[in-house]
Amino acid sequence: MVRRCVLAARLAVTKFFGCVKGKWKKTITIDDIEPAAFKSMLYFIYSDALPHFEKQDLKIMAQQLLVAADRYDLERLKLLSADLLCENLDSSIVANTLILAERYNCYHLKAKCLEFMSTRKALVAVAATDAFCNLMKSFPTFLEDI
Repeated sequence: MVRRCVLAARLAVTKFFGCVKGKWKKTITIDDIEPAAFKSMLYFIYSDALPHFEKQDLKIMAQQLLVAADRYDLERLKLLSADLLCENLDSSIVANTLILAERYNCYHLKAKCLEFMSTRKALVAVAATDAFCNLMKSFPTFLEDI
């Protein structure tokens, strides 16, 4: 069971605690984060470290944790997630990662994504992904940054 006092000490976001009109709820429903990412976020809150991720889950989990960290104002988790993404960039995730970097003000991550796509070969590989269309729709001027 998650202890409210630990969460209160670590989180600046009060909506997380389930206090509505001065009364505490027994359960809190959180449906804006995947269960595995939420579990990883709780692990971080209690241990101040990231859990071990399986290689196939690492990139997606890091993206989800970046979003959750921003939403729940966990700046250190946001930085760790961004660093994890920087270390594991590849053409399959760089377009989505660039969107997240731009949306959540992760300038170092954005710079790494742009650096990754700076060669013609890498840009062609990224452009072949489905996420590239989302990138072009969300940030049509990103090519000027390369």
